[in-house]
Amino acid sequence: MQQHAAKLRNAKHETEGSLLKSVGKFEDGRQMVFVSRPEANDTFTYLVESFVHAPGAGWHISHRVASEDQLTVVQQVGEIAQALSYREPAAIPTTPGACLADGLLNRTPLEVESFQGGARIEALSWSLSFSSETSGPRDNKLHSDLFRRVDRAIDMAGAGSGIRKLRRAEVSADGRTGQEYVGLYPSDEAVILDAKLELYGNAKPQLPTIKLLMETGWPINKHPEDPRRFLSQEEALAVWDAVVKSIRPRPGAF
Repeated sequence: MQQHAAKLRNAKHETEGSLLKSVGKFEDGRQMVFVSRPEANDTFTYLVESFVHAPGAGWHISHRVASEDQLTVVQQVGEIAQALSYREPAAIPTTPGACLADGLLNRTPLEVESFQGGARIEALSWSLSFSSETSGPRDNKLHSDLFRRVDRAIDMAGAGSGIRKLRRAEVSADGRTGQEYVGLYPSDEAVILDAKLELYGNAKPQLPTIKLLMETGWPINKHPEDPRRFLSQEEALAVWDAVVKSIRPRPGAF
């Protein structure tokens, strides 16, 4: 924490001398809160960061807020930290899925709430990552660029790359519109199935922007003594479809 404070203190701000505005320590002693300017020329927003320590666990909470709201957010961060506690792995629910019941902030266009997660099964050479994000007002057409990014990556790979498109579609789910792309990417030893989905929200907590990425693969010539079991292309697509269909309206009061 001392190094983080020193880094912010030594970083120059164009008009305020230093990026660091304040450092606070809550009474319970397990939380440090830093308030700083996010950029050297920013005079409109603050970055509120909280580092929370508990036996067996630690958390980093950060919010970028309008200058006039920073005191309120510091208080909110303190309240959030008090509700955090370590859970033994055996006590963690094993029901598939993840959910945020409520937004943490009464948002302004300068505030962002984001959540990232994922899962990996090494034995199947399978991984899934997802993110949920609210942000300020946006023109969805400017951010509906999954196809553009995929096309650019394929062009860079070259005509002889052997990449094969399985799906490329405009999609809708849970009141959102978005883009889905699924492709096969071969190499000398294996084939990778890469599935991407972006559903563009309306910058409100009820409909955040959702991004999913699933990767799995299988060897071209599996060694007879290789103990791993790999998903087939059909099985991988079935898993992907089940994940996409699991997206539901976000519960809770906003």
